[in-house]
Amino acid sequence: MNRRIIVVIGIAALLALGFILTADLRPGIWLRDRMAGIAVEHPAGESIVQQRPGSHHVTFEGTLGLGCVGVEGFTRSSDRDEGYPARNDWTPGVTNWGKFRVELPMEVGWNSVWLRTKFRDHQTIDVSRVAVGELFIVAGQSNAAGASDALFTTESNHVRRGTLNSAGTLVWGRGDDPQTPFSGGSPWPLVGDALVDKLSRPIGFINVAEGGSSILDWNEEGRLFQRLVAALNATRPHYVRAILWAQGESDSELSSEQYRRHLSELIANVDRALERGLSVPWLVAVSTQKGNQSFHAVRRAQESVIASGAALPGPDTDSLGREFRARDGTHFNQEGTIRLASLWTTSIWENLFRETMAPEKPGAEGSPGEI
Repeated sequence: MNRRIIVVIGIAALLALGFILTADLRPGIWLRDRMAGIAVEHPAGESIVQQRPGSHHVTFEGTLGLGCVGVEGFTRSSDRDEGYPARNDWTPGVTNWGKFRVELPMEVGWNSVWLRTKFRDHQTIDVSRVAVGELFIVAGQSNAAGASDALFTTESNHVRRGTLNSAGTLVWGRGDDPQTPFSGGSPWPLVGDALVDKLSRPIGFINVAEGGSSILDWNEEGRLFQRLVAALNATRPHYVRAILWAQGESDSELSSEQYRRHLSELIANVDRALERGLSVPWLVAVSTQKGNQSFHAVRRAQESVIASGAALPGPDTDSLGREFRARDGTHFNQEGTIRLASLWTTSIWENLFRETMAPEKPGAEGSPGEI
């Protein structure tokens, strides 16, 4: 038999085996599921969407089965149990070639979301929960990712962690450590708890930091920059409240001017990657200590970027001395991580919330923790 024919038969056999293993063996049910389904792509269930003053509308997007007609949505606060929505409560969306889009009003806090479509004489309904709250991206190196030997957990059911997957979408879970693969304990569960107490709304963190990374690794063509932009794109259209930057320990060999230029370019490049007219604030930590030694050139560069107005002041992490450091004199021990969380909370509160936002109710206390 011709070798090419054998290869073709082999590929066909593998495809058939894959179909058998992944599909319901009853062809009618398999076909019906693909004709009648509704799948939400953004925002995913249990996610946090950044709130904007005066606008709590959220756009839901996804796909419909080939036989589906139309889409409608409905939301209400998760702490209100009022049964199934009435006929006139539904908001119609738009569909186009198997895609749908519907904009729904939402309250600050957790919201129950119903989306439905029609297939023949039956309705297919997707029910999930999404929160409107405060969302942050964390970037930098190991002290941003988390490097403490002590792992921390959130005490609040309103602190969530979003993880960027290979498809460029966010998978959401409880905001406990570790924040990234192979990282250790971080300040973010503690920061999240403190902000929930202050703001009375859900808090989410998306951590794209990488241990050992230099500011040079965050150039516009690099993998880390692309991951940062992908995380931002996954939060469109409202993006995030701020990017929290903690990096500098790896760059003791750079001059002050070199570091200042690269950090300024990073911030400008991220702004250019956003939709026109939008920007996201940066909070830049003064973070240079390595081996119990601070590096003044990098410190001056970070302070210069803040003074220029390109970024807001994050915490001065160099103020946490040897008693708060691990044996390597660079990373934080358990008590140091607790102190670091307090510094970050103060910086975030003072720069982003004290004068601009009033607390609002988060809704549905305890329900996210059931996951």
